[in-house]
Amino acid sequence: VLDCRHPDHFDDGHLAGAINLPVSSPGVGTRAGWALDPAQPIVIVAEDEPSAHAMISALQAVGFWALDGYCVADLDGWAQAELPLARSDSWDLDHLAEGVRRGGIELVDVRELPEWMTGHVAGSYHVPLQRLRDVSSVPVAPDGRTTAVACAGGMRAAFAASLLRRAGRHDIVRVAGGGIGDLGAHGIELALGA
Repeated sequence: VLDCRHPDHFDDGHLAGAINLPVSSPGVGTRAGWALDPAQPIVIVAEDEPSAHAMISALQAVGFWALDGYCVADLDGWAQAELPLARSDSWDLDHLAEGVRRGGIELVDVRELPEWMTGHVAGSYHVPLQRLRDVSSVPVAPDGRTTAVACAGGMRAAFAASLLRRAGRHDIVRVAGGGIGDLGAHGIELALGA
């Protein structure tokens, strides 16, 4: 299940195991191609029919043809049909900055290498989206710590966090309302280069 709604709506309730790839994300088709298997059947969940059709077009443009259909999100209907539902957590930048200062989180940065080199949190893990088809490339946080997934603005983080949750990781939160480049304004020094 590929849920193309905004991450905030996805967090409020979605089909358990769904992947959140917002249709409003730049390069949505390319991002799907990096991390999803084009041979695996997909059902799209959307905010409305035009959004579903936009996602279908984006996926077909990059070779995804195993599209089994779409539906408009309906939490009440899903609950009445006794489908398994889930909710997800997100953190704002203040919460992320506090976690970095305390050393109580594992931070996964899913931005591209040029973005990483212009400033990243020392000790964070760099796992660009194209490596996320293999979710084992993201280490499990030790000692029960939370893994926070961040990017530049939040859309890639939503996609990556949902992929990790689908793989069975329960220690995952996405960072919303900004990204790594905004942490300087929250008192976090960014490292340059590789």
